[in-house]
Amino acid sequence: MSAKPQLRILVVDDDNDSATTTAWLLESMGYPDHYIAQSGPEALELAQEVLPDVILLDIGMPGMNGYEICRELRRNKLFANTLIVAQTGWGQDRHREMAWFAGFNEHLVKPLRPVDLEAVFAKLGRRALSV
Repeated sequence: MSAKPQLRILVVDDDNDSATTTAWLLESMGYPDHYIAQSGPEALELAQEVLPDVILLDIGMPGMNGYEICRELRRNKLFANTLIVAQTGWGQDRHREMAWFAGFNEHLVKPLRPVDLEAVFAKLGRRALSV
Protein backbone atom coordinates (compact mmCIF):
# COMPACT_ATOMS: atom_id res chain seq x y z
CA MET A 1 0.00 0.00 0.00
CA SER A 2 1.45 3.37 -0.97
CA ALA A 3 1.58 6.30 1.42
CA LYS A 4 -0.76 9.23 0.99
CA PRO A 5 0.82 12.19 -0.74
CA GLN A 6 1.43 15.15 1.53
CA LEU A 7 -0.66 17.92 0.07
CA ARG A 8 -0.78 21.58 1.01
CA ILE A 9 -4.48 22.48 0.78
CA LEU A 10 -6.07 25.93 0.86
CA VAL A 11 -9.75 26.01 1.86
CA VAL A 12 -11.55 29.18 0.77
CA ASP A 13 -15.04 29.70 2.18
CA ASP A 14 -16.71 32.77 3.68
CA ASP A 15 -18.85 30.58 5.95
CA ASN A 16 -16.77 29.88 9.06
CA ASP A 17 -18.68 26.69 9.93
CA SER A 18 -18.24 25.30 6.42
CA ALA A 19 -14.53 26.18 6.33
CA THR A 20 -13.94 24.64 9.75
CA THR A 21 -15.88 21.50 8.84
CA THR A 22 -13.84 21.11 5.65
CA ALA A 23 -10.62 21.53 7.64
CA TRP A 24 -11.76 18.85 10.11
CA LEU A 25 -12.65 16.56 7.23
CA LEU A 26 -9.21 17.01 5.68
CA GLU A 27 -7.57 16.36 9.05
CA SER A 28 -9.58 13.16 9.55
CA MET A 29 -8.59 12.02 6.05
CA GLY A 30 -4.89 12.43 6.87
CA TYR A 31 -4.26 15.83 5.27
CA PRO A 32 -3.06 18.01 8.15
CA ASP A 33 -1.34 20.66 6.02
CA HIS A 34 -4.31 22.94 5.30
CA TYR A 35 -5.04 26.64 5.55
CA ILE A 36 -8.27 28.65 5.61
CA ALA A 37 -9.12 31.92 3.88
CA GLN A 38 -12.54 33.52 4.18
CA SER A 39 -12.49 36.15 1.43
CA GLY A 40 -11.15 36.64 -2.08
CA PRO A 41 -8.34 39.03 -1.14
CA GLU A 42 -7.33 36.80 1.79
CA ALA A 43 -7.33 33.74 -0.50
CA LEU A 44 -5.12 35.44 -3.10
CA GLU A 45 -2.65 36.60 -0.45
CA LEU A 46 -2.53 33.28 1.41
CA ALA A 47 -2.14 31.33 -1.84
CA GLN A 48 0.98 33.39 -2.62
CA GLU A 49 2.39 32.61 0.83
CA VAL A 50 1.72 28.87 1.06
CA LEU A 51 1.70 27.85 -2.65
CA PRO A 52 -0.95 25.15 -2.18
CA ASP A 53 -1.14 21.97 -4.22
CA VAL A 54 -4.94 22.08 -4.03
CA ILE A 55 -7.41 24.93 -3.53
CA LEU A 56 -10.93 24.04 -2.37
CA LEU A 57 -12.80 27.18 -3.37
CA ASP A 58 -16.38 28.12 -2.53
CA ILE A 59 -18.16 29.88 -5.39
CA GLY A 60 -20.94 31.84 -3.67
CA MET A 61 -19.03 34.40 -1.63
CA PRO A 62 -19.60 38.14 -1.15
CA GLY A 63 -17.20 40.60 -2.71
CA MET A 64 -15.13 38.40 -5.01
CA ASN A 65 -16.98 35.23 -5.86
CA GLY A 66 -15.20 31.94 -6.48
CA TYR A 67 -15.25 32.36 -10.25
CA GLU A 68 -13.44 35.70 -9.95
CA ILE A 69 -10.91 34.30 -7.48
CA CYS A 70 -10.20 31.33 -9.74
CA ARG A 71 -9.69 33.55 -12.79
CA GLU A 72 -7.34 35.78 -10.80
CA LEU A 73 -5.34 32.75 -9.61
CA ARG A 74 -5.08 31.40 -13.16
CA ARG A 75 -3.62 34.72 -14.33
CA ASN A 76 -0.62 34.05 -12.08
CA LYS A 77 1.78 31.49 -13.55
CA LEU A 78 2.50 30.20 -10.02
CA PHE A 79 -0.97 28.65 -10.07
CA ALA A 80 -1.11 27.48 -13.68
CA ASN A 81 -0.91 23.82 -12.58
CA THR A 82 -2.57 24.10 -9.17
CA LEU A 83 -5.61 21.87 -8.77
CA ILE A 84 -8.52 24.25 -8.10
CA VAL A 85 -11.73 22.57 -6.99
CA ALA A 86 -15.10 24.30 -6.77
CA GLN A 87 -16.80 23.35 -3.52
CA THR A 88 -20.30 24.70 -3.72
CA GLY A 89 -23.96 24.18 -3.11
CA TRP A 90 -24.54 25.01 -6.77
CA GLY A 91 -24.61 21.77 -8.73
CA GLN A 92 -26.57 22.46 -11.89
CA ASP A 93 -24.97 21.93 -15.29
CA ARG A 94 -24.72 25.67 -15.90
CA HIS A 95 -22.75 26.07 -12.66
CA ARG A 96 -20.33 23.33 -13.70
CA GLU A 97 -19.90 24.97 -17.11
CA MET A 98 -19.24 28.36 -15.53
CA ALA A 99 -16.65 26.70 -13.27
CA TRP A 100 -14.78 25.17 -16.23
CA PHE A 101 -14.74 28.53 -18.03
CA ALA A 102 -13.38 30.24 -14.90
CA GLY A 103 -10.48 27.75 -14.72
CA PHE A 104 -11.60 25.21 -12.13
CA ASN A 105 -10.30 21.66 -12.59
CA GLU A 106 -13.09 19.97 -10.63
CA HIS A 107 -16.54 20.78 -9.30
CA LEU A 108 -17.83 19.18 -6.08
CA VAL A 109 -21.19 19.84 -4.46
CA LYS A 110 -21.36 20.40 -0.70
CA PRO A 111 -21.39 18.69 1.63
CA LEU A 112 -18.01 17.34 0.56
CA ARG A 113 -17.59 13.59 0.88
CA PRO A 114 -14.25 11.96 1.64
CA VAL A 115 -14.62 9.55 -1.30
CA ASP A 116 -15.04 12.48 -3.72
CA LEU A 117 -12.06 14.36 -2.29
CA GLU A 118 -9.88 11.24 -2.46
CA ALA A 119 -10.86 10.76 -6.11
CA VAL A 120 -9.86 14.36 -6.88
CA PHE A 121 -6.60 14.06 -4.96
CA ALA A 122 -5.80 10.82 -6.83
CA LYS A 123 -6.11 12.75 -10.11
CA LEU A 124 -3.53 15.19 -8.79
CA GLY A 125 -1.13 12.31 -8.26
CA ARG A 126 -1.67 11.07 -11.82
CA ARG A 127 -1.14 14.61 -13.18
CA ALA A 128 2.19 14.83 -11.35
CA LEU A 129 3.32 11.52 -12.86
CA SER A 130 2.45 12.68 -16.39
CA VAL A 131 4.37 15.97 -16.20
